[in-house]
Amino acid sequence: MATPEACLRNARSWFSGSPIDFELACTVTDDEACQIVRHLPVWNEFLYFLNYELRESSGTSGHLSLVDIDYPRLSRPRETDYDTWLQVNFLMNKLLATHRCIGTLDLKCSFSSRILHPYEYFFCDALRTNPSIKTLKMNFLDDHEHENVCAAISTCVKLERLELDHSLRPPEGLFPALSSLLRTTTALTVLKMPQLQITKQQADSLLTALRENTTLKELLISESPSSKVSLVNRPGFAQYLKNTATLKTLSVGVAVVTGCGHENRWLWILDGISESRTITEVSLRNVVPCEASSAKIAKIFAQNSVLRSVHIIFRSEPSDLRFTSVHNWDGLEAFTQNETLEELTLSSHIWPVKQWALFFAAVARKQNLRKATVAVTRENRRLLPQLRSFLGESGAQAKTALDTGCYFLGSEPDLPHYGAFSRVCAFRGQYTTRELFQTLEHATSLDHITHLFLQIKVVDFDKSLSSAISKYVKVTSTLQELRLSTNWSPLPNNHPNRSWNIIVSSFFENKSIKQLSVSATYMDDEDVERLADAVKLSKVIRGADYLNEEPKKSRLFFRHLSADIADNYRILRVNFFTPTERDSLAFRDWYAVWEVARRNSDLIRRAAAFVSSARSDR
Repeated sequence: MATPEACLRNARSWFSGSPIDFELACTVTDDEACQIVRHLPVWNEFLYFLNYELRESSGTSGHLSLVDIDYPRLSRPRETDYDTWLQVNFLMNKLLATHRCIGTLDLKCSFSSRILHPYEYFFCDALRTNPSIKTLKMNFLDDHEHENVCAAISTCVKLERLELDHSLRPPEGLFPALSSLLRTTTALTVLKMPQLQITKQQADSLLTALRENTTLKELLISESPSSKVSLVNRPGFAQYLKNTATLKTLSVGVAVVTGCGHENRWLWILDGISESRTITEVSLRNVVPCEASSAKIAKIFAQNSVLRSVHIIFRSEPSDLRFTSVHNWDGLEAFTQNETLEELTLSSHIWPVKQWALFFAAVARKQNLRKATVAVTRENRRLLPQLRSFLGESGAQAKTALDTGCYFLGSEPDLPHYGAFSRVCAFRGQYTTRELFQTLEHATSLDHITHLFLQIKVVDFDKSLSSAISKYVKVTSTLQELRLSTNWSPLPNNHPNRSWNIIVSSFFENKSIKQLSVSATYMDDEDVERLADAVKLSKVIRGADYLNEEPKKSRLFFRHLSADIADNYRILRVNFFTPTERDSLAFRDWYAVWEVARRNSDLIRRAAAFVSSARSDR
């Protein structure tokens, strides 16, 4: 096997051919960034081969993150070979072993992983020996065991933040390694498990380790529908919540829960929260409403004086809606008596609609409560006029929000001018062309729509509809995100050619859209180039997505966008999702845009860190 030094001796960046100085020493100090920061464009051009990049970390001046990024679906150029693959692996592992400026790893792990197999022992050795790595995010993408990676995780006692995700069955050794780390760590304060699947034996061991841990301040658990065992639905978890001396923030999501009593996974959690004396922020998702859970939440409001922020999203199955439509929840009275909560989120269907008048009145009276949010389910949107009326009468509008989600054109009642909605969605097959025209006409006089998603049948995409969209884009001053899509289907022979010219022209005049997504069919080359110019020259666009089923159109878009893109200091993200042929020039053009977006993002992070440091020095 080649040594890393021999392998890296002739390493060069992918497009420019610049040599990689792999012997650059780490020079990071409390006041100065590492010298490698000046070489990031060249180094990232090399790491790009395996879809990784180095970027400056948020909130930590001078430190870097090594991240696995989701590049568009580009086929690999023919010139790629095993030697380059090996070089990038060696370089990344050498970086981890020698550069204390790297504080965050965000990686994907699979049997065919670009970085971890078959040279994962280099990576694991670097992970064990680099004390500067404070944040580790690991996503296991297959059902292999990855013994070396799991063993390395168990030794990272200096980690401060750990996030473990897995798309399939987690490695057998993952939770034993996590349990070991929880017992021995001196620094771990944040643990996130967003897709938890666990066995009974693993859950028992992990709960024991949690109870023995003395460092965790934030815990996120979202149980997967595939998990046959619940970590949170047991007395041991409630006991942990009651007795922890360090935990401040708790987030729990349960994917599938049914019934009440012993079948309701939330009862143990709610018991533990009610008696906790350290947890100040709680977020619970998919809570089952029943008499037992309602009583326990009321107990939390009445007895827990430590909590400052509570966010509870209730399940909304038909059985839940039948229960809450007639049940006057005791939690309302308990809430009116609570004098410590500062933020509260509740679902709209937890009690009969008239109870909300009492809730809003209580919110208006409370001086300690800074923000209240009512998450309005689709099933309850017919009640919006009443909710808005109650809210207006209470005088609590300044600190109360109705979170309505997205208004779906054609599939919901015609709510007057969509006044409670900031998001409007029009999906193909759900609306008539007349309804879309009316929506666009209304929108020109509204000042609360911030997101607009339009899916249009290509046969309906005529000049009059293009003009209506263009008119709205030109006049709006509040729209922040626009997603515009036409479906890919053959045009009838007698159907006139559809031009995007009118809409693309409107992008040059818009002064509010920050995120633009275009999924285009039958777009002329000239319009593709003008769309690229609109993104590149805009003073407000920060992110853009481009989708076209014709590979040559995507290549044209990025070839035009990449020209002089270095002069743009506003774009932070550009992606496209089009199958392309093996084309190294397409790689080069896309990478030029991506690198500018990375540079701009790093400049923002650097400015934010400077401002934060200046404030703390006052």
